[in-house]
Amino acid sequence: MPRKFKRAIIAIPALIIAFCLIVPKVIGTGVRETITDQALNQLAIATGGQINISRSKLESRWFNSSAEFIIDLTHPQNNNAILSLPLLSKIHHGPILLTQTGLDFGLLGVEIILDLAKLSSDEVAIELGVLAASVVAGFNQNLTVEANIPNLEIRSKRENLYISMSELNFDSKVNLDLSGHTKLTLNEILIQNRLSNIQISLNNPSLTLETEGPVESSSESALSVVIPSLAASEPLSFKVNNLRLDWRSTPSSTESGLTNFSQHILMDEIVSELPLTSFSWKSEMSGVSDELIASYNRMLLGMQSQTVMDPLSRVAELTRYGNETSSLLIQNELKLVNVIIMESYEGEHSLELDIAWEGLPGLSRIEDLNFEDALEALAVEGNLSLSQEALLASPFAALAEHYTNENYLIPKNGVLSLQAVLDKGLLTVNDEAIPLEQFVQ
Repeated sequence: MPRKFKRAIIAIPALIIAFCLIVPKVIGTGVRETITDQALNQLAIATGGQINISRSKLESRWFNSSAEFIIDLTHPQNNNAILSLPLLSKIHHGPILLTQTGLDFGLLGVEIILDLAKLSSDEVAIELGVLAASVVAGFNQNLTVEANIPNLEIRSKRENLYISMSELNFDSKVNLDLSGHTKLTLNEILIQNRLSNIQISLNNPSLTLETEGPVESSSESALSVVIPSLAASEPLSFKVNNLRLDWRSTPSSTESGLTNFSQHILMDEIVSELPLTSFSWKSEMSGVSDELIASYNRMLLGMQSQTVMDPLSRVAELTRYGNETSSLLIQNELKLVNVIIMESYEGEHSLELDIAWEGLPGLSRIEDLNFEDALEALAVEGNLSLSQEALLASPFAALAEHYTNENYLIPKNGVLSLQAVLDKGLLTVNDEAIPLEQFVQ
């Protein structure tokens, strides 16, 4: 074996070892320079003095550092102290991270212990216990966060409302381009109203969020909420098995600058005194412009803003946001599809509703919208299917028979159906034209 090749074989492991020994010290130095009083003061300025963090201890070693902080929360109006929380953190210097959960690799790993103890206000008292969290910064600048709260309790000071959550687990990974995956799971959520003696329990609920970029952009995103069991005590007395909410946004494949949205709400089994035993609602909205989404987000931010403003100015601002969003909604083309399927009185019933809005791009003010132009730009098709046997066994039997005799409900193969179409101002029901005047006068 050539001598140079032998030297290379020996040099490569040596360089790797040197790298693993030198890099932790460099990262530790960067941590010490980052956690400064000046940096912590910037947070206090950014939050208007409502959050103040003071460093009580910082120890920097070769392979890890430890820091202790005191977090002081103050009231936003009178600056009175609300709570003082101690935070302990252990910072592992990469590239090899020896954490309590095991061996990992990355630039930096942080273990956080925050004793949240009790939070209290004039209305509620919150007991959070101890928050344990870990944060890992990867080599490609991604961020992984894991957190756990064993128990969380919220009590009304008037003792009429009590909420408890057990085994709250949070897991999130965010990449440099803001794409990522987040999951929140709980063992149980219990809600009690002691005035009405109503108790609602949610077993093993979970929330999952996946994004391909910033949430406010037109990048693909998906949200899923799953509740295997939802139950309420008397006097409500109901139970829902397999409750799901799925929501998704995707960029349009036909035209840039447009986004499509879809959602599905499912209640697989409903047990209650009501005749409804299952429910499903699927909806799609396609062709939503990025400009409309941005305007809608501005309106929501304006509604949630905590800026001090007199009531008249606030109303004027919200009205301006509402007019802007409404104008964009009217100007742009939009399509909606809704499918509702339910089981009731031991039969399946469905409603399909398609709405196509051509848009009025020449309309600059919402005040200029007139009824005739709106009808010309609107196309609606609805298809209603009802189980004939189920309706005849229900309290609506006489009503179903009446509309069947009036030819609004058409019986065929055990199904009562109705089709209604509105296109270019012309309404037809079961292929029969009906004057709109009787509905709009």
